[in-house]
Amino acid sequence: GNHGAGMLPYHNAFLLADRDSAWHVETIGTHWAAKEIKHGVHAISNALSMTNNFDLCSPSILQTAVHGPGGLAHFSLRSHFSDTKGTLFGCGRARQAHLQGLLEVSAGEEPGFLLEDAFRALSDHSLRGQADPTAPGFVGMDICMHAGAAPVRGSQTTSSLVCHLQADGSVVAWVTGTAAPCLSVFKPIWLCDAACTPALLRDVLLLSPGPTFDAGGDGSGGSSSGSLWWTHELMHRFILQHYRARRHLLEDYAVLQEVFLERAALVEDGRFACASVTLSCFAEALTTLKRSLAAVMHGGSAISSSKSTDEETVAAAAAATLMSTAAPTAGRRPMSASAAKLARSLDNDDEEEEEE
Repeated sequence: GNHGAGMLPYHNAFLLADRDSAWHVETIGTHWAAKEIKHGVHAISNALSMTNNFDLCSPSILQTAVHGPGGLAHFSLRSHFSDTKGTLFGCGRARQAHLQGLLEVSAGEEPGFLLEDAFRALSDHSLRGQADPTAPGFVGMDICMHAGAAPVRGSQTTSSLVCHLQADGSVVAWVTGTAAPCLSVFKPIWLCDAACTPALLRDVLLLSPGPTFDAGGDGSGGSSSGSLWWTHELMHRFILQHYRARRHLLEDYAVLQEVFLERAALVEDGRFACASVTLSCFAEALTTLKRSLAAVMHGGSAISSSKSTDEETVAAAAAATLMSTAAPTAGRRPMSASAAKLARSLDNDDEEEEEE
């Protein structure tokens, strides 16, 4: 973890899954151990958690276990290999336990575990019991991490991903493409769609930010300032200065999330092309973000009702029309009134442009 750089390099855990099976894998250098997840939900964090309950392992792990005190029966992977400093300050075990609890609660409710539940879990700030994730704390442990002023609070969640393994074998990657999932919206990318090429993701969706912000650039030619990530980061850092008072500046994102979920459901019904929906979701998310950022910079309201600019017209042209009267997909929670209102406004914008 941390690519061996910084103050707290750590060993790591991974979840590997397809439609038929899921595995929890932990790595320590070239050593590894794996456990099959046979039922329920499962969470990991940046800490080792296995004892001797693995199903597969590297020969080196088995040799260490067999020749250790008490043999394999008394061996604990996490006790033997965990780094005390990294485990303590990374708060991985507390975060893993908390996330596991969130997933279990969602899975136990009707209609079962949904994509929205995954988004919500990754955006969670309830671990510390603080409404403000920037509240004082030595490490600021949470599921959704924000950097702070304490000595070891230099880390933040830089991006989030939820993979939806669908019944037809396709995979939809719901990505923020931005830091701070609590202030972001997840957008769908169909990984099995030939039209969703690396060039589309890099050049059209601006998903290749540079390592630093370039205030003089426009996002082209390797510049970072016009990228989705850095544009969002400007707003993120502005909100962090007074999180509770400014959190509402991106409240439109919550409404957009519902619209995007409904739009993806219409792709599954065969009514829209995957790439066009990916483009529309990213375009509308970026347009909403830029509106909010521009309003903040000019001291106005973060919610704009003005006529679309040329940039927004291009975004709307790329969008697939969403029928707000469409019935909710089976197993999905109904669209809220606010999301339905936004969906109708998007449709109306499309109709106005066609008349013009």
